[in-house]
Amino acid sequence: MAASRVVLCACLLVGAVAHAERRPVAVIDLSGDPAAPAVAEQIKRELTNHEALSRVLENEPLLIGKLLEDEDQRALDDARNEKEHAENALADFKFAEAADHAVRGMDWLNNAHPAGALGLYADLAFVLGQAKLGEKKPDEAGLAFAFVHRLQDKRRVDPSRYLPEVVVAFAKAQPAPATIALELRGSGRVWIDGVAVGEGDGTYKVGAGWHVVQLAGPDRQPRGIRIKAPVKEPIEIEDAPASTELKIQRARLALARAFDPADRANAMKHLAELTKVKDAVLLVSVNGKLSFANWRDGATGYDAPVFTAPSILHPENPSEPLDWLAPRKELPPPPQKQIVIPPEPERWYQKRWLQGTVIGGIIAIVGGSIVWAERGTGRTSVNTGTGFADGTASRPR
Repeated sequence: MAASRVVLCACLLVGAVAHAERRPVAVIDLSGDPAAPAVAEQIKRELTNHEALSRVLENEPLLIGKLLEDEDQRALDDARNEKEHAENALADFKFAEAADHAVRGMDWLNNAHPAGALGLYADLAFVLGQAKLGEKKPDEAGLAFAFVHRLQDKRRVDPSRYLPEVVVAFAKAQPAPATIALELRGSGRVWIDGVAVGEGDGTYKVGAGWHVVQLAGPDRQPRGIRIKAPVKEPIEIEDAPASTELKIQRARLALARAFDPADRANAMKHLAELTKVKDAVLLVSVNGKLSFANWRDGATGYDAPVFTAPSILHPENPSEPLDWLAPRKELPPPPQKQIVIPPEPERWYQKRWLQGTVIGGIIAIVGGSIVWAERGTGRTSVNTGTGFADGTASRPR
């Protein structure tokens, strides 16, 4: 029993070591092709029994299928809805109601990614400025219009579409210079008025008036607040870490949208770190055809991670995308079969003992026949020496 247990443990240990030596490969769909998920499954089945490579077991489904939809979609939709209500209220001269809708719309965008929400934020601030003019609050209108300038410094008002007082007030409202210290506490990249200005805790210079301060980044969810400088107390923005699943989805989306080689390399590196791989098969679309490319960190002969050029994918050969990552070993030629001709069975007349017996019998018969012939009648010719010298008999006289 003890010996069998030792053998079993040894077998399990050898199996575990062999499995650990197989390199995990991420199969990542960036193509948007409806056929890609089925092809990806074929490649993953090849990885299951591959001698050198293995599948990614954790978060694997996040790498295939539909890409992450816009995280900010709900916030953007709600903000657009508020903007529509605000503009309708302006048209009906309901200025206070318009202002309320504009403020609610901006509040929705505080927790959206800064770059994607910037234009809509400026639109709502512009509606707020018009509403404040309608309420006969020029100072507040000026602050709102200056805020628009901060968000979109090249924005201009079309005189053919807006009242003269709006055009004049907007042109007059200019943002104050950044001379006020704003202390911020929080983690992530700091965005003020849609511009990245630093990382995490710190003190930042702003001008008097309205600002939107946000924290965002690949490892957290965006959070922000709208403030009116100067502010006496430090501003604290809550920490909102992104889940691993969300990070992977973001990195995959960034990789799919990357056109610049540097951006593509950074996105792939980040995704590889999240999935704990150094090898990947990327499914891409080239001229409308489903193709694949390989990525490897630490490829032989290269100092940096490497992308291969895309190749057309052949679904009937699902192992093809793995050949560059782990070239197949050339098997030795099969040994030639030696044809062995069995000896013919020995005939009865070829047997040595039989041949000896027959030959012996023949010799005996021949010898016996000679002896018998010489004895014949029983007489013999004998030379006694009394005859001629030549051995003939002497005649009688």
